[in-house]
Amino acid sequence: MTCPQFASAKRLRLRTLDRDAAPQRGAALLALAPITMLMVSLMLAFMGTTVDTSRGSTSALDSFRARAAAQSAASLAIADLWGDFEAIGGDDEQIWVFRNYLDGIGFADQALTDPPIRPNYMANLALAADIDGDRHIDGVEIERVDVHRIDNWDSTSLVVEVDAVMRLGEDGSSRERRSSIRETFTIAP
Repeated sequence: MTCPQFASAKRLRLRTLDRDAAPQRGAALLALAPITMLMVSLMLAFMGTTVDTSRGSTSALDSFRARAAAQSAASLAIADLWGDFEAIGGDDEQIWVFRNYLDGIGFADQALTDPPIRPNYMANLALAADIDGDRHIDGVEIERVDVHRIDNWDSTSLVVEVDAVMRLGEDGSSRERRSSIRETFTIAP
């Protein structure tokens, strides 16, 4: 059994503790608020960095695809020219025979011509075309494929210039990545 006098003293002590503790609880919340705001702002900063990094990676990938498609178009142009020459030239693959072949199909020596005459070679490539007639390699539009020839005394160089563009979005206006390359293929004995 407890004495009523002790029970009343205990209640009084608990009430006093509650009044003294109340201002301390509010102080703890005030100290916790800046820490919480700092944590939230750091979290948002890291999320923003992640989004920017993702955009940068996507942009670099799109640029790489445009450049790879341009290089593929240049390789196809050279393979097409050389394959046609081998089919016609037979076993005689000497440099002067190749030069005569190039003269015969309209690729004259442009070594002394400034700027060189660059015939458009796009029609000769069997690239997939869309409804508008634009040529594509792996979803990248090939806008231009020009080839010209430069002869030296002991070699012939074929210079291929390609412009490619990668368009994203339904109407192609949201993002463009362009690539222009110039590849030189030299044939020497």
